[in-house]
Amino acid sequence: MFLIHTISPFYLKLVENLSTIYILQSAERIKEENKKQPFG
Repeated sequence: MFLIHTISPFYLKLVENLSTIYILQSAERIKEENKKQPFG
């Protein structure tokens, strides 16, 4: 269990960074789609 406790903060930070990157990429993709097909 000790190993998990030492890795945990690093792992959480990694997941946080990947989530942020994924959200930003998704936002960019949505913007591109909106340019092609404007709502309304």
